[in-house]
Amino acid sequence: MNLNNSSIGQIEIVLQQIQRYTDRRMPCVTDLSAGTVLGPEQEKEAFDYLRTMQDKLIYGVGIMVQKPTPQAWQLINEGFQMVDGVLLQQSRSMIRLLLRTFGGEGWDRFPELRTCLLRHFASTSAVRLGHSHPLSIILSHLQDEGVLESALEQVFLVLLDTLEKKLDPTDDEMQFLRVDFCFLLRQRRNYALAECYGLRFLREAERVHGRCHSATRGFLLKVGDVYLHQKRHKQAIETFKDVLRRSYDALGTDLDIVGVYAHRNLSRIYQELDDKVTSEYHSEAVVGAALRIWGVGMEKFAYFAAEAKVAEV
Repeated sequence: MNLNNSSIGQIEIVLQQIQRYTDRRMPCVTDLSAGTVLGPEQEKEAFDYLRTMQDKLIYGVGIMVQKPTPQAWQLINEGFQMVDGVLLQQSRSMIRLLLRTFGGEGWDRFPELRTCLLRHFASTSAVRLGHSHPLSIILSHLQDEGVLESALEQVFLVLLDTLEKKLDPTDDEMQFLRVDFCFLLRQRRNYALAECYGLRFLREAERVHGRCHSATRGFLLKVGDVYLHQKRHKQAIETFKDVLRRSYDALGTDLDIVGVYAHRNLSRIYQELDDKVTSEYHSEAVVGAALRIWGVGMEKFAYFAAEAKVAEV
């Protein structure tokens, strides 16, 4: 994407303001009194609320990619209605999850919808937090689709560099950020870098957490995801089966979301290989596990169920 001087200037402002915001929301682990930081209980509430909004928007647009349905529009509208509360609470994960939400898959099919949501975010932030607040400035520039797409990778690198200096390696936010960065690189088809970072993070997670920890399995899943999108089917199958083995070792018969995605990706691969029986086996495992974890009516279950129906056609 060719950028003019104005867009380059906007990206530089975004990076500066993200650095400023992160310094305020994520003080050094040795100086927890610095900055504007929520207490543990407040942070959990703020994070859960933000994550719920993210799920509604991500899975809403994910369902729309399969087939626009009233449920998809309902999820997006519910996420839209949560913007005010998200801005008032301001979880420390705000920047990461906003970028993961609006930089994720599916929005390229609905660019006007994404722009509309970002404009609402920006205008609400300006009212609630003021025009000079870092979030308001960041959002005002990210309304520009070209700026958003061009800034994503640079922003994640800034966040990684900053948080690796501030957070303990075992901090959940550090793990989430690394997983999302791998996802972003793979989505943008930067496969070599996605695999390089994925393997690096995987080795570190195995050393810190062990082979079967959810963070470790999450990085292994992302490495397999890179292989899947490059059509390296043999390596992808071996990797996703390894994810499942580690998941069953850690959890027994009750899978978590990492195991659900491993089954889902195996179903996709075997569908591409025209092995309908094996594809359906993994697809049924996805729906069964999603039903046990989330239940009918939850956005994640609706998303995986919609994918399974499309795969059956």
